[in-house]
Amino acid sequence: MKRAIFEDDPADANDALGQCGESQEPGLEGFSSPCIEILNEAGYRAFVQDVECMWRWEIHRDGKLIQEGCSLSESSSREAVAHVMAFYHRQNASTAFG
Repeated sequence: MKRAIFEDDPADANDALGQCGESQEPGLEGFSSPCIEILNEAGYRAFVQDVECMWRWEIHRDGKLIQEGCSLSESSSREAVAHVMAFYHRQNASTAFG
């Protein structure tokens, strides 16, 4: 799957089964750890999941996956999500005034 950083609508991003933000049972298949919702504001939701060797994170906007990544710890996942959300907030603010 080809993905670009901060791509607004990545192709095939919602094709994978078992993503944290989907209405079915959340999380990556094969891992028993649940997804933890860490953000739910203004149409954005973010989740983290412990997948043994790393923490996986996802950001959804209006129900669509817009960004995902991984980090070494839950706290670094939260920090990564915060940085990505700062980008989206700046982007949203500039389009509101443009």
